[in-house]
Amino acid sequence: MNGKERTRAAINHIEPDQPPLYISLTPQVAKKLAESLHLLYEPSEDSLLFTRISHMRMLAHMGVDCIRIAATYPFSSPSVKLPDGKIRNE
Repeated sequence: MNGKERTRAAINHIEPDQPPLYISLTPQVAKKLAESLHLLYEPSEDSLLFTRISHMRMLAHMGVDCIRIAATYPFSSPSVKLPDGKIRNE
């Protein structure tokens, strides 16, 4: 089974050849994994965007079957880095 077949089978309560693999990476873990796997680390300047866009190359290399897709802020209203280092994403 490929990742799509495995995930669809599990969603439809059909036993797949193995459980679908889903991984969510924090920035710190992603950076260390990239170094370990000799892959390009792709940092995001925006913390909100980072939580919505996974590290596609790294996840594909690891054989992940499913990814999370979620809404992000509108491009017309990006997050703003404040002088104290915090991010305002309203």
